[in-house]
Amino acid sequence: MLDSLDGPCLATRSEDGGQTWADAVTLPQGNSNTFGCDAPVVRWSPDSSRVYAAYIDGSHEGDRGSRDRILVSSSADNGKTWSDPLVPILVTPADNGDETDVSYPWIDVHTFPSNSAANSKVYVIAQTFDRRNSLTTSHTVFAVSNNHGASFRPQQELTVNHGFLPRVIGGKDQDVLACWGDSDNPDTFDIRCRTSSNFGVSFGKEFTAVNNKSFPLPGFLGPNGTYHEWADGMAPALMITNNGVAHIAFAADPVKGSTTAEDGDIFYVRSRPPYSGTSWTAPRRLNDGTDHKAQGHPTITAKRDPNSPTGHVLSVCWEDHRNSVVDNDLYDVYCDRTLTGWGPDIRISDSSYGSIPIAGFEDRIARIGPVDSSASRVLSDRSIHVIWSGNFRPRNFGIHTERTLLP
Repeated sequence: MLDSLDGPCLATRSEDGGQTWADAVTLPQGNSNTFGCDAPVVRWSPDSSRVYAAYIDGSHEGDRGSRDRILVSSSADNGKTWSDPLVPILVTPADNGDETDVSYPWIDVHTFPSNSAANSKVYVIAQTFDRRNSLTTSHTVFAVSNNHGASFRPQQELTVNHGFLPRVIGGKDQDVLACWGDSDNPDTFDIRCRTSSNFGVSFGKEFTAVNNKSFPLPGFLGPNGTYHEWADGMAPALMITNNGVAHIAFAADPVKGSTTAEDGDIFYVRSRPPYSGTSWTAPRRLNDGTDHKAQGHPTITAKRDPNSPTGHVLSVCWEDHRNSVVDNDLYDVYCDRTLTGWGPDIRISDSSYGSIPIAGFEDRIARIGPVDSSASRVLSDRSIHVIWSGNFRPRNFGIHTERTLLP
């Protein structure tokens, strides 16, 4: 998937394990007044019969500065054609002219469905904003489809006036886990969650999975905000494996502020069901941490493995700046995976990519990442697909994918 600030999102597909890719097709937009498509996310249904895409639709109210709805389209022919989009999440513009918009959409399914009903569920979550009288408040909004994305139940708010970078995942039986970042001060943050035991029809009370973690990622990659946008690199990545255990990978800055190139490490927590505020392990750092550079944008995926003591293998991948020559000027993709435990970091990208320096007009397009491995299915016991955006030189962006045999 490729987004465009002033045009449609594009989708391409491979039918030979990622060796070759078809020409890109355009995802359907809302109507002729749409100004662009942004932040597409793609997921396969658990039975591989469909692929779903969620993305931001530019304003259809005529305001170029407002993005007010999430679209979902699906394909039953491996991405050759796409359905007319539905609108599971809509932010109604304020009558008094105050700005409202929606951002950070996410779509997911039951990776390991334990019943036939789970195959048809599709979950969408996003962050919405109200900007009124110079005060910005955010909310977490969720919607569920019970019929392979043919329709959605009315959206519901999971948080009011707090929460950022939300994610959702289907679990064992009818379980659904929704999590997001949260912060009451600039020096620490939480990862807070709510769970559903009825396929997302209703949710229990909010609880904390990661409490009072230091420090949030800076808004722009350092030192001193030199490079591209970075704060959204701390979004929690979720996975629930076939044994019902929930896993979260996330990024946090081990050093306060952004005066050095050390602007993030990758951490991991897990919980057995039932999930609660006391069921999660302490955060464990996954990257080796000796380079004192920035790591962020983690993703997590899993597959069944009868040879593993847990019955599955986890893989976590992330954007990694350890090979930079100066500060965080270069980045690669690295992964770690579980066999009997987490192992050494594995470099996935064949060559390093250039970070985007922030200067004047360039800050409007200054976004790299995220890395994503969960959009693609793990193909064998040792093979994984990883997808990321790459920048070989200024203003030369591209989408890159690697099918890698992990040791």
